[in-house]
Amino acid sequence: LPLPTHEEVLVCSDHTTAEEVILLWKRALGDPLYQRIFCLVNAEKLPYHSCEKALFELQQLSQRKRDYRIVIICSNEDEDKSHIVSKLQAYRRPVPGIHSDREFINYLKTHFIQECTEDSDSDTETTTSASSVDKERSCVRVVTSERAGMGKSLYIYRLTEDLMTKTSVGPHKVIIPIHGPKVTSDSVVNTLMNYCDNTNATIFHLDISPNVLRQLDSILFCLLVLQA
Repeated sequence: LPLPTHEEVLVCSDHTTAEEVILLWKRALGDPLYQRIFCLVNAEKLPYHSCEKALFELQQLSQRKRDYRIVIICSNEDEDKSHIVSKLQAYRRPVPGIHSDREFINYLKTHFIQECTEDSDSDTETTTSASSVDKERSCVRVVTSERAGMGKSLYIYRLTEDLMTKTSVGPHKVIIPIHGPKVTSDSVVNTLMNYCDNTNATIFHLDISPNVLRQLDSILFCLLVLQA
């Protein structure tokens, strides 16, 4: 299965607008043959007025339409405070069986691990990818520790040294600090856009501060899975 895209998934925050949600409805209702599943995540975070407007538009847009696929996911921790949960209570369904962590890991690996590219007339690689220095040739690697000073930066430095032995063309590493309580995936993408013309093998080090842990899952999901 392919990874979901930013067209199919909208991760809500306190700042998500009704217009963003309505665009998701329109993509779902306009999907040819209704083959894709469209998902609104963290819907309990929608502001009251955004929720009201988005649900009104969904009612209008879905008239005389069937078989479209929209899934709305809310946290059960705040469901008693969620306006969208109370409005859509009649459509509530139990959570289906969830795959194991190992199955999710294997699924992501099929998309993150890059195979070696070889020239048809030689045994050498035609291009060098930064994933070539990873132990599993994955283009994504999360390096964590329970406290500071445990060698995370040193580990990344060693990977950079290894990459420098494989290619002399830089930049070999770009450090993007992620800190502050209001960081979003959009702000990280805007920084990455400065390097969109870079075609060289580069390690992008997202140096994440502990004060962004609350929204870290959403940021990484948008960047790595949705590629948004």
